[in-house]
Amino acid sequence: MKILDVYRTFIITSFAILNILVATIVSFLKLPLYLDSIGTVSAVILLGLKSAILVAIITNIVLSITSSPTYFSYTITAIVIAITAYILQKYGYLKNIKITIIGGIIIGLVSTIVSAPITTFLYGGISFSGTDTVILFFKQTGYNIFESVVLGGLSVEPVDKTATSIIAYILVKNIDKLLKWKFS
Repeated sequence: MKILDVYRTFIITSFAILNILVATIVSFLKLPLYLDSIGTVSAVILLGLKSAILVAIITNIVLSITSSPTYFSYTITAIVIAITAYILQKYGYLKNIKITIIGGIIIGLVSTIVSAPITTFLYGGISFSGTDTVILFFKQTGYNIFESVVLGGLSVEPVDKTATSIIAYILVKNIDKLLKWKFS
């Protein structure tokens, strides 16, 4: 195995662990966020799309086993997040803070579009996360379940993915200092 393959494997594993650890803490605290894609979007910039998709898949499989089986259903969302970050990197995502913030909002909107049907039709509007409170709020104000899920997603996802993006921006900007070497 080439040394670069060892590094790549190490970084993919580290980013998946980061996603899993942060998602577990957020879930335990029942925060209305996810923060389970920091490693995925970081991997897009540092390793490319295929590696980022691998981080996303590993994250969702492990969280499905260790946290909630529902995570597996959202694997497509995690992959779409990686693809969206990949497209956005061409415009400066995770390289320029303003574009990173805008990119976080865009990823949040895309994530809502992909996740809302899964949450509504597979789980009856319950995501088994801290965002259920937001969805329930909209349901109690008279919206139907799909509308409540979409409005809940639009309330939470852009904030979550913007926070994810800012954390990933800081990580990517400082990875060479953390590891003492750079990827090109």
